[in-house]
Amino acid sequence: MTPMLIVMAGTGSDKNDGSVAAQNIPPIEIGSFVSLPPDDSEFIGSASGVFFVDTVFRAFARAASTINVERTAQQDDLSIPAGIGVDGRGPNPGTAHTYLVAQETETHDVVTNIAADAAGSPSTSRPGGHPYGVNAPVLGVAPPPATAQQLIAIFFRHWHPFFPFLHGPTFLEEVNRFYSGEQPSDSAAGQNPSQQLGRAVLFQCVFNIAASTSRQMLDPSCRIQSTADLVALVGMLMTRHEVATLQALLAAELYLTTCMSLRDASTIHGALTRAMFNAGFHRCPSRYLQLPSGTSEIRKRIFWCTFVLDRFIGQALGHPFSIQDADVDVCIPGMAELHNPAGAREPGVTSQSTINEQVLDHLPDAAGHSPIWPVSSGAATSYHALSAHSPARNYTAVGKAANELALSYLVTYSRLLGEIVHLFHRSIHTRRITTNSIEDITFQIHRWWNSLPAALQDDAHDIASGSKLSHSIFFNMLYNYLILVVNRPFLSLPPDRRQFHSSLQAAISASRNIIAGLKQHTDDRFLMAWPVTLSATWMAGLVLAFGSLLELYPVTKADSDIRQCLAILEIMASRWASARHCYDALRTFLRRLKIIVSSGTQE
Repeated sequence: MTPMLIVMAGTGSDKNDGSVAAQNIPPIEIGSFVSLPPDDSEFIGSASGVFFVDTVFRAFARAASTINVERTAQQDDLSIPAGIGVDGRGPNPGTAHTYLVAQETETHDVVTNIAADAAGSPSTSRPGGHPYGVNAPVLGVAPPPATAQQLIAIFFRHWHPFFPFLHGPTFLEEVNRFYSGEQPSDSAAGQNPSQQLGRAVLFQCVFNIAASTSRQMLDPSCRIQSTADLVALVGMLMTRHEVATLQALLAAELYLTTCMSLRDASTIHGALTRAMFNAGFHRCPSRYLQLPSGTSEIRKRIFWCTFVLDRFIGQALGHPFSIQDADVDVCIPGMAELHNPAGAREPGVTSQSTINEQVLDHLPDAAGHSPIWPVSSGAATSYHALSAHSPARNYTAVGKAANELALSYLVTYSRLLGEIVHLFHRSIHTRRITTNSIEDITFQIHRWWNSLPAALQDDAHDIASGSKLSHSIFFNMLYNYLILVVNRPFLSLPPDRRQFHSSLQAAISASRNIIAGLKQHTDDRFLMAWPVTLSATWMAGLVLAFGSLLELYPVTKADSDIRQCLAILEIMASRWASARHCYDALRTFLRRLKIIVSSGTQE
């Protein structure tokens, strides 16, 4: 690898600290680029946190160089993670990429393997397995019926509330038909090859997602063999637009996301979003009479589940979003329906006034007052426009169970995450960061949190209701992660800046809240298997280590907090290579902190 290309963008000077609120703040964070021989390359954008990771690594390297911590570490038998130098130059090429999106599996010639399997095997049938009737050995075989039943129950209990892209009764009916050997319900003559492949991909991804925290539940022959092979396989589905195919693609993307194969997930995501645009999923189904009755809700759920993944993968990789807010006109399930159902056009009516009325029927009720999506223009957004689209204002699901509200507020969280990314991490030529815009987004984050129903906000509510699902802990983590992410860019400013100190203390508080919430719920299947938990825990640990290194957070408290952080990372380390790298790095930082403090050279 050639050296990583990271250049510090302008940060302004202290004389701007008291400037007018509308004055631009120069860009702070930028992305990371690695050139790979012979002609490949890899990019991670600043939204991922790659620049902050480099900032922390450099700070520890500088501190280590003053006391020759490498020699001390060797004497104490302390391992130093690869890439953490002691010469002040920061990580070696590709190190930050390893911590953020480590490759989970070895890639190989998937096309050759699939072709070879096709020549020697008519299907995925194996002894004791349930074949899908398609030539896709990479998928494995379906588990025994009893195991499948347990996995489906796990999926619908832990994953479906947040990603309800399946219609439960329909999915269960199709699974029962498959195991009973009956013909599919939609065709007396059976499914065509594409439909059979889509069904196999959907079933296997659901089974493997559910088994992501209990690998022993699935026999090796029932597991998806390779993430790279899966991407090659689902390429055969990418030209189809029907609901079942989109569900299969979405299941594949979600599976790859839970494997932390984010680049592979991004590849499928790009095809999925284009297929949805072709099928009109980015427009509210209430507007179209042509759609079959009963499909409106599932179309909305498929779209918004894809939107949530779009925002997560885009932010995690620091890549541009595939779905732009301004292009979306779909109401959020569980919140107010803003569109009037389209009525049948009267034959022979051609008057302009009638046509205008028909057009207006497609628009939200408040279309004449404010846009359905608040648009970040760099200037302060008016209070009226913000309050008009508050989740609290549109909340109509009083009395519903928490699992019926999870997607709605996960969507609004994802919209806020997208606003932060657009504000701080667009091309440095188009960024316009002002004090007003920062106050705006901070206000929206707090308002989102305060508008959450008690079932999603208060842990005591979960305990009182006897719920074993920690929805409130999940949303508490998301709230504090937003606070951390909105303050993170300023942590790469010079430490003598007022903005640096203010943002660091806010980030420390958010980090401690993240760790305090998660440490009591490390047995939660969804929390420990969802990559946002890894991102939040890793960033929280880095913030605490960084603050303590600079003597802006007590080392004794940092020691306790980072140990709790390590305990959480250790659980996830059994699942993801990235988590193992993060655990090793943070453990080394904690040991170095003790050496630096004992030597009396803490910065």
